[in-house]
Amino acid sequence: MNEENKIELLMHSKQLVHTSYEVTAIQNRIFYYCLLNAQKENNGSLKCTVKLEDLKNLIPSKNQRTLVNIKKALEILSTSLLEFEEKDIRDGDDVECKYTLIAMHKYYKNKEVFEIVFLEELYNHIINYTVYAPLNLDILSKFKSFYSQRLYELLRLWSRTDIEITKEFKLDQLKFIFGVENKYPNYKNFKQRVLNQAVKEINTVGNMDVTIEEVKKSRKVEGIKFIIMDYEKRKYFNKEKLKQNIVQVDEVSSTQEVEEIATIECIANDKETNQLTNKSKSDFYVPCKKLFTARTLELFKEDFFKYDFKEKGNNLILSQVIVLTLDKDDEEKIKVKSYNYFKTVLMDKLKKERYENNQKSIPQVKTRFHNIHQTFTKYTPEELEKKLLESQKDKFK
Repeated sequence: MNEENKIELLMHSKQLVHTSYEVTAIQNRIFYYCLLNAQKENNGSLKCTVKLEDLKNLIPSKNQRTLVNIKKALEILSTSLLEFEEKDIRDGDDVECKYTLIAMHKYYKNKEVFEIVFLEELYNHIINYTVYAPLNLDILSKFKSFYSQRLYELLRLWSRTDIEITKEFKLDQLKFIFGVENKYPNYKNFKQRVLNQAVKEINTVGNMDVTIEEVKKSRKVEGIKFIIMDYEKRKYFNKEKLKQNIVQVDEVSSTQEVEEIATIECIANDKETNQLTNKSKSDFYVPCKKLFTARTLELFKEDFFKYDFKEKGNNLILSQVIVLTLDKDDEEKIKVKSYNYFKTVLMDKLKKERYENNQKSIPQVKTRFHNIHQTFTKYTPEELEKKLLESQKDKFK
């Protein structure tokens, strides 16, 4: 096995990077490793398996590499809370979420393996990522400080190989990510015990040079500016050797971030996604192309290529979600800033419909569409597309 294939690469989603929790560095290594195995298996069952021996190797001290200590670490992960905020897809409300790092674990004595179970909400962030930080676990395992691990995650989300990047974060945001809002309310203590120590360790073992500048308003420090030079590559695999398994992922989450985040090449764990690299996108039918931007059209093709939108039921659902998204943001097209909402709602409706009908024909559900008093189900896909475009034509003037 060559060196490239030995790399343990975790695609850590932006949502998880921006969460708040606090454990020890060793416990966090175990958490990372569980996330990695969940991504590798990607079986949709909310769980993964990890070998006892592999978990022992994450602990530096040989004397501490015991089954008892591993079990204690997993017990702590099952009670430690991970906090973050997300948008309610129904009305855009800000929702405070708290989940345990892992839901539960089982140990199989004869096999000497653990089964790790995640909550569904957390598992979705592990598997369904778009914007992410590529984390080489070999580097993360060298950090002795939990704060170094978390800062390295955050900086890898924004850094670019061999290019100096400057990124500013609010002080409150950093304290939240480190999980020390109440522990170090005083900036001087936070800087001394958390920030300086993390930056020092990253510069020593993290394959990255980081300097910081304080952002002040009057005399009060309100933010930290990071100047980052990252020497760690973001592409870990030979594209020619592994071209059947590689997909392009653009790290875009808002119009403000388009120029700040680099494009990353990653290994796709999803077999269906792998098949997309061999399939001509021109064969994929997309109704209402004019209602997408060039970028969101490409994202749509990548995310929904396995669905046949020539099929009347799928076409109906797509039309409903397009209208919902356009009305929500009062836009003429589905733009990057709206795409995550569009994707989540559409995927949920398609999966729900397929499950409820057990792969049978979708029933003729009457659904009102804008000011058109006829129902969707009266039209063929071609007629439906024409009606949808006509309903939006005033926005193109």
